[in-house]
Amino acid sequence: MATFNSGGNPITVDVFLPAAGGLHPAIVVAYGTEGLGVIRGYDAGAAIRGFAEYLADAGFVVLVPHYFERTQTLPGFETVLPVYARYRDGWLETLDDCLNYAASRTADVDKTKIGLLGFSLGGHLRGAAAIKSSKQRTADFFSKHLG
Repeated sequence: MATFNSGGNPITVDVFLPAAGGLHPAIVVAYGTEGLGVIRGYDAGAAIRGFAEYLADAGFVVLVPHYFERTQTLPGFETVLPVYARYRDGWLETLDDCLNYAASRTADVDKTKIGLLGFSLGGHLRGAAAIKSSKQRTADFFSKHLG
């Protein structure tokens, strides 16, 4: 596993690479309140990593930063929601630092094609990142209305 620094802390980042060499678009994937673990029988980590492998197979470099490491927050609604207001800006900075880390990967990432994708809490942070900075590269995912 790779790491980058954010807020004076080393942050683990899972990196998924396409089979072909060269420069590729990159996607930073922000997980939800479940983090990358198993919460109440749901293996959120396996779901996120499986999706990252799918994107890598499609030709993207995918980076999944363990952004809760910045604040030593344990995953889960009971632990994340009470500290959300206090830690949100730090988590946003960590996601931004991961986007910069992606751009620094000159051997495999096309630094002109880097995006941020989030699920659940990560999706909220993705939206907040877009509002906070006009330079953020973000996209909606699964936004179809199911009604």
